[in-house]
Amino acid sequence: MATEGEPQHVAAQRMYDARAHNYEDSHHPSFARRIVEMIKPQPGEAVLDLACGTGLVTFAAAEAVGDRGRVTGIDVSDGMLKIASNRKSKESEQYQNVSFLKHSITDLESLPELKDRKFDIIACASALVLLEDPLAAVKQWVKFLKPGGRLITDVPHPQNQPGGNAWEITGHWLDVSVPMHRMWVENEESLPDLLKRAGLEAEDSTLVEHTEAGVTEHDIDEGEELFEKGWTQELTKAIREQAPKEHAKEIWWQEWENMAVGGKVKEVDGVYVVIAQKPGKDASVSMSALSIDDAGDSVVKGGCRCGSIRYEARGAPSGIAYCHCQTCRKLSGAAFMMFADFPIEAVKITSGKPTSLRLSKFAERTYCDRCGSPISMAYGEEPTEFAVTMGSLDDGSLTPETWSEVRRSHIFIREKAPWYEIPDDGLPRSETMKGFEERSKT
Repeated sequence: MATEGEPQHVAAQRMYDARAHNYEDSHHPSFARRIVEMIKPQPGEAVLDLACGTGLVTFAAAEAVGDRGRVTGIDVSDGMLKIASNRKSKESEQYQNVSFLKHSITDLESLPELKDRKFDIIACASALVLLEDPLAAVKQWVKFLKPGGRLITDVPHPQNQPGGNAWEITGHWLDVSVPMHRMWVENEESLPDLLKRAGLEAEDSTLVEHTEAGVTEHDIDEGEELFEKGWTQELTKAIREQAPKEHAKEIWWQEWENMAVGGKVKEVDGVYVVIAQKPGKDASVSMSALSIDDAGDSVVKGGCRCGSIRYEARGAPSGIAYCHCQTCRKLSGAAFMMFADFPIEAVKITSGKPTSLRLSKFAERTYCDRCGSPISMAYGEEPTEFAVTMGSLDDGSLTPETWSEVRRSHIFIREKAPWYEIPDDGLPRSETMKGFEERSKT
């Protein structure tokens, strides 16, 4: 876990220094071989292995590219790199084409050894969800790929290591940063979407299971042992420093129970692997200029404060309303609540289940029953529009360009707080809202 103000790479270094001695006593060696088999390095190619650890992918790739190829491994952990370097020294004749560098994989541009270098392949195995901003990291990595070069990386299945997921949510509840950032992985489309936004052409996800069983089920009571084990690990260091054990346990245990179905917590022991390619020089469209916000296929994402409820909406909002009604004021504790309207078929809840709240016969609100975040509003028994609260949108979901083009208005002015003056912003103002009087009679 990253303590307050501690850079992500420092937290990762500490965590993996502690794991270095037994890192290979796990699924990692077989998974590294699978990664190399999937990306298919060719003789003579140049490979960059990010978060290389003990060199599992590095050495396998070196054997594939041969003497004419080169493989560079980068990691922040002294402990992991020591093991990798020791193997290289012992087998120096076989691995003359291998080099290791200690550095953060989120800041490759400051590494002199990589200046003006381009690679045929970039691999990052079992590390992407350690990064606070994976999109920014991948965008930087793309600069080091040759046109037509390939990138391979992976993210855990959303139900992989449910105990770890509970720790991450516990960190969010306690406002403590953790060296695990998995909540953005909602399904098999999450990683391909991210790689496309970084300017790559991405294949569909492939689920790679680490064990033959693949899926196991835990009794809720197993949470006691999992909590005690997790409490002493490097992962939870900042939680231990910021919160009493019993308080942290109360939050963790609630998340663990929320994952249970029929008294069992499901665990999928696998990851989604995706191969992506950098467009060539002769590509008819520059993929680096595209994102999911183009071609009318934008994806707006959001969720509650604790992260248990997540949703996405495709396309730009049809309107944004500043609602001054008394109910919105009471529920938000502010002068007004803001909503973004979308066609109801364009919105889907991707994780969790919001709780319904009906305070009138014609409108249904939803909220998170864990952290209290307001999520949405819909009118009528068969609504055609679904309004999400602007405060629940992810930062950056709406670009300034999109914001400026969306129709905005103040509604329910007749219920405005007497102590608040609406600024002279030039936006339309309505005593109620369009269609309200008709809806209220039904």
